[in-house]
Amino acid sequence: MDTNKLLSKYSIRSTKARQEIAKAIISLRHKHFCAEEVIERLRKKEIKVSRASAYRLVKLFSKRGVLRPVDLNKRWQMYETSFDKNHHDHLYCLNCGKIIEFENRAIENLQTKVCKEKKFKPLKHSLKILGLCRECDNA
Repeated sequence: MDTNKLLSKYSIRSTKARQEIAKAIISLRHKHFCAEEVIERLRKKEIKVSRASAYRLVKLFSKRGVLRPVDLNKRWQMYETSFDKNHHDHLYCLNCGKIIEFENRAIENLQTKVCKEKKFKPLKHSLKILGLCRECDNA
């Protein structure tokens, strides 16, 4: 994905620093990450970008819908990209921190049904199930 197109699509002014930060975010798009991981990725490539700039762009991307915050009860706010993923939910291992994404139409339909019954207009939702993954449960 082209960083200039990404910034332009979400009406974010393009600067060299923002392009580099966006590149790092795109490279992390298949995992859940925090702003510190974006900064670490830039440092490893010896790209100088201020910590404040990285945090500001991550926050702006979140506000504009490029990133979705994922509440995983971790020290840092975790994010995932939204531009190449359908809605999904998460299983989170409390022992090793493994995150398993899943989609389940029956759960989605049930949530819609409950909202209709309660005359409630949903704007967004997330489902997170905390527990132990197979490896940790068998340890």
